Amino acid sequence: MALDFFHQFFGENSRLTRTFKDFINAGVYPRNWLSLKHQRYISPVRFFLIINLLYFLLLPLGGFDGFTTPFYSQLNAQYYSGSIEEIVLNLISQSGMSQEQFIAAFDSRVTGLSNSLLILMAPIVSFLLFVINFRKSRKAYHHLVTGLSFSSYIIFLALVVNLILVITIQMDQWLNTSIAHYIVDSTIFPAQIIITTLYGYYFFKRLYNDGFWITLSKALYVSFLILITAILAYRFLLLWITLYSVVLFP
Repeated sequence: MALDFFHQFFGENSRLTRTFKDFINAGVYPRNWLSLKHQRYISPVRFFLIINLLYFLLLPLGGFDGFTTPFYSQLNAQYYSGSIEEIVLNLISQSGMSQEQFIAAFDSRVTGLSNSLLILMAPIVSFLLFVINFRKSRKAYHHLVTGLSFSSYIIFLALVVNLILVITIQMDQWLNTSIAHYIVDSTIFPAQIIITTLYGYYFFKRLYNDGFWITLSKALYVSFLILITAILAYRFLLLWITLYSVVLFP
């Protein structure tokens, strides 16, 4: 029974395996799904949820999390931090808690909420992809499918970083080295930009077959604007939802 279950979902010819193979091959999965080749794959929504599940299962092992932002990071390390400080401090005073109590409650609450709110990544990315492809006159469903696929890629990239951390942490323990200490934001982010540019280029080329420069400009757009904007928008929403959840439901 267990072997049959494993083969059904993870075997060479399973829908999940075919979906993952064509997902890695940038643009092939959403292109084929939009061409109504549904029988080969699991749906973009289900695949997005599976990637989310894998990410949160692996997160405790590696420790890298670009989506959960604690109080200190929200107030000091984001582009919008300077403009929200006064509002946040007023909310703390209204809550009746000390600043230390509020921060502890915020950091405890934000981890759980981030798991739920990561689903907001899909509509954010779908809208940003619509912005650069609105001349294509595609239906909303098209942008939702491409947005789900690219959102899955963003989360999968974070999952891969965690996997690399897990491996390097084990290597450090076996070899008595400190390789994992070099896997920090300053080294992760440039690598993410380069990989996303390459992935984005083939993603758009296979979906729209535009010329080289148009496709490259779209790839750079997703690397710098979508990767940054989608994550920042997500973090900003997470901030306010967490703040008010702590104030209203301490």
